[in-house]
Amino acid sequence: MRFLTTTFALACLASVSMAQTVRYATGFESPFSNGSIKNQQTWDLDTQISNPFKIAAAQGRNGTQGVIYDLKLQTDGVGARTAWKPDTDTNTQDTFVSTVWVKIDTDTRSGNLNRGHFGLETYGDYIELFPGIGFYQIGAAVKITGDGRAILDRPDQQVSAVVTNVPRDTWHRLELIQGVGNQIGRIRGSVNGIDLGILGTTTRNNFAYTALYASSIGTSPSTPSTNIGHYDDLSVKRYATTQQTYAGRIAVAGYAGNLATMPVSVVFDNGGPVTVNTTMDKDGYFEAKAPVAGLNRIFVKTRAGLQRLVGEYQSGAFVRIAPVTLINGDINNDNFVDFFDYLILSDGYESEAGQPGYDANPYADLNGDGVIDFFDYLILNANYELQGDEPAPGA
Repeated sequence: MRFLTTTFALACLASVSMAQTVRYATGFESPFSNGSIKNQQTWDLDTQISNPFKIAAAQGRNGTQGVIYDLKLQTDGVGARTAWKPDTDTNTQDTFVSTVWVKIDTDTRSGNLNRGHFGLETYGDYIELFPGIGFYQIGAAVKITGDGRAILDRPDQQVSAVVTNVPRDTWHRLELIQGVGNQIGRIRGSVNGIDLGILGTTTRNNFAYTALYASSIGTSPSTPSTNIGHYDDLSVKRYATTQQTYAGRIAVAGYAGNLATMPVSVVFDNGGPVTVNTTMDKDGYFEAKAPVAGLNRIFVKTRAGLQRLVGEYQSGAFVRIAPVTLINGDINNDNFVDFFDYLILSDGYESEAGQPGYDANPYADLNGDGVIDFFDYLILNANYELQGDEPAPGA
């Protein structure tokens, strides 16, 4: 719950049926400047007392800037703090997906307490108490903790963490999926593409904003948390109910290069397989629109990676499917690792990126180090004669 001095609801956007729409995305680069985030690009803070959300140089995952929150500077005891950008939308049955990358530093300054929570919250359903004064209700929060957990919750309905190995000093991608319009059971969360569960009875009529969240929860004023949280690459997207978007994450075993250079094919099998070609970002995240609504068997493949069955998923405005790791070595993209792949690797052997042999066969660089060499042969040899999954005829 947040008490506000301004009624954001006056700036509501009209509802229209649309496909995916990026409502807000930022890496906190220029025109943001170092210092408090308040009043920068219309960002606000829930209180000016002990709320040290700020833009800082050399703190981002990408670029030169990011947002940090130092719990040691929260001097007024235990409690949560938020920073947000107003973004109200009403009268819709659509789904809003908020994501941010978060990293927690190891606490080395005060007894190595390693406590505190850092993440995202969403808000909706404005309640006006007096003219111009009221609050939005929390929809849900997804956060990681100083002791290595990931949690999806709201104050009155905490969900047990299903991911416990969330190490400090590493960037993690947090996601909140929120269906509005009083859609029961439409709030989900994920960390690094792994589902954290669902808030089965939580509903919201509309979407107000996404907030960065930090809290010393779980401690006491006598033993305050002192971890530092970092935030970068925030986005809020809206998906129409007719969009039928599936989203996932791919890793290719042994490959350490830029995944964004690899094309992705997603096979939707619902009475017959249909392939949709798409792309992924450098971290392996992709989206694809289902050609047919209903229960789909989902297969994914990249160039050099063998196709894999992910599972069966019911379609919806936005559906997060499980992350997968693909077997490496299918250079010619026929869903086998065999002699024909060996021939292509041999043709480009001992060439580097920028040379004709490499550029004619870039997918033979199986480990993504910019050279086709013996290390790529080792990957191919380890997976030789393996075959990827295929939709069963008539399934």
